[in-house]
Amino acid sequence: IASAAMASASVPTWDLTHSLAPYLDRHLVFPLLEFIQALAIYPDSDLLEAKISLLSQTNMVDFAMDIYKHLHSKGGGSDVVPAQMKERRLVVVTELKTLKQAASRVVEFLSDPERVKALRSSGTDRDATLAFLQTEHGIGSEDV
Repeated sequence: IASAAMASASVPTWDLTHSLAPYLDRHLVFPLLEFIQALAIYPDSDLLEAKISLLSQTNMVDFAMDIYKHLHSKGGGSDVVPAQMKERRLVVVTELKTLKQAASRVVEFLSDPERVKALRSSGTDRDATLAFLQTEHGIGSEDV
């Protein structure tokens, strides 16, 4: 019977995260990294770097910046993040504003329960629904 120390030493050997991660959505890999970090089977700094790498492929830039600050503030480091992260944040925020503006008519429509009720009563035919949205509310197929 193996001791607890031997069992914990072999955990990284049996960890399949590195094999599974390439086949999972990035957003599903993050909870796996959280779980592995809680197990403390790898150095914390390695997992934080992995999280930053993973998040750099998403629009979760503020979260990546927070992790970067946490990683590099140990031992009296500063809260300064790389310029590349700041630039990426500007791109993401600009894109978010653009998408929010583009979706504003649809969001405004869906926020009104009376309009949604009228849409539901117009039938389930896709073409009729699009025609209703276009004629009554100025929402075209490009908006949807």
